[in-house]
Amino acid sequence: MPGPGFVHLHTHSEYSLLDGAARVEAPRSNPSAPTIFSEAARDGMSAIAVTDHGAMFGALRFYEAARKTGVKPIIGVEAYVAPGSRFDRTPGESEEKYYHLTLLAENETGYRNLLRLVSLAHLEGFYHRPRMDKQLLAEHADGLICLSGCLSSEVGVLLVNGQHDRALAAAGETRDIFGAGKYFVEVQDHGLADQRRIIGEQIRIAGELGVPVVATNDLHYTRKEDAKPHDVLLCIQQQKLQSDPKRLRFDSEEFYLKTSEEMRRVFSELPDACDQTLVIAERVQLLPELERIVVEHRTEYRLPRFETPHGEALESYLRGKETAKYLQDQVVTERNGRYVLVVKTEHRSGIPGIVHGASTSGASLFLEPLSTVEINNDIVALEEQEREEVRRILLALSDAFRARAGDLQRTIEAATEVDVLQARARYSDSIDAVEPALSTDGAFELQAARHPLLKNAVPVTIKI
Repeated sequence: MPGPGFVHLHTHSEYSLLDGAARVEAPRSNPSAPTIFSEAARDGMSAIAVTDHGAMFGALRFYEAARKTGVKPIIGVEAYVAPGSRFDRTPGESEEKYYHLTLLAENETGYRNLLRLVSLAHLEGFYHRPRMDKQLLAEHADGLICLSGCLSSEVGVLLVNGQHDRALAAAGETRDIFGAGKYFVEVQDHGLADQRRIIGEQIRIAGELGVPVVATNDLHYTRKEDAKPHDVLLCIQQQKLQSDPKRLRFDSEEFYLKTSEEMRRVFSELPDACDQTLVIAERVQLLPELERIVVEHRTEYRLPRFETPHGEALESYLRGKETAKYLQDQVVTERNGRYVLVVKTEHRSGIPGIVHGASTSGASLFLEPLSTVEINNDIVALEEQEREEVRRILLALSDAFRARAGDLQRTIEAATEVDVLQARARYSDSIDAVEPALSTDGAFELQAARHPLLKNAVPVTIKI
């Protein structure tokens, strides 16, 4: 059974742009500045969630900072939900354009669904805010835990307007989308009259639906004394003066990271609602993909799959006249039976060069410097931006060219890791071209070969 303690499940970091002021990391200029994690760790909290407004910009950095401090990260979002279809953009000042809803990833499936929901909200539902709708929620509900939301949620707005039956129906519909055990009625108390007026109705709805009640604090800044700087941030967001009586403002100074003791004092009559935060935190799993990136420092690439118009093989499709013309239009040239994409880049030593990636007859990637200056094996020390450019080209070419690595019998499309490892030869005028070959360590090595059109190429090794 859960004991004393509390986990914040409704947190707006600095990545809730111009709205949240709770830092994920302390700035270099003030390393002792309080952060979400320094305060959570100081109180002995086992976990904490991030639920930024409509976006997941800070998810990776939040996860990394949490793991460094030993606090379990819970990745979530405070979603904007369209009242009807996300495609509806009917203008009108009086109608609700979106409601708030708190979503948390319980596992890796939920994390991926959350990424999908947020992406589609921006791509398909953006109207004032990036909005998803209930149809989209139903399609991507697996692995997610849903809290009913704050005063700006559909349930909250309807209860404030005295529409209990409609609020009950809305809550029931959302519960059915996420399934039993995945929906919680969220209650908050920042001293606001509307919150205190509807909390009894929220508890009643939870009883009627047979779902638990969970307590949250709509955390926007770290300490109570940060309320005034946060108010300045809101003014910057709205381009208003603090003296403007019509501007948006928070009507209390309770939107900070309260301790477990403070939260249990606020909800002293609802101890089970505080216990539910611990239950949810215990259910949430660490995310294997982010563990590999953040803890194990491994990099993985997932490559897209492209289908040809009539289902024909990619190699034969690429050799077609229409495709060849398209490639030429895209600044892609054919050299000795290979399609070569040309992208400008620069060596670590400052030597301007061209990155080429290609092929239909064999995968190849090489640098062709525009100068005869010797660069030896220094290609291994390319700056990160240049390495990323090389990787980006490989990824872009992977499915489009279905490049094969000779006897390795694997395509770049199926690769789990693509990385430039090291140069295998010195730059000199004797190196005329690059061809693929399989090296003893299983890497795909690009060897020097003769071809006058590709003079002065520097071979590199690609791990597939």
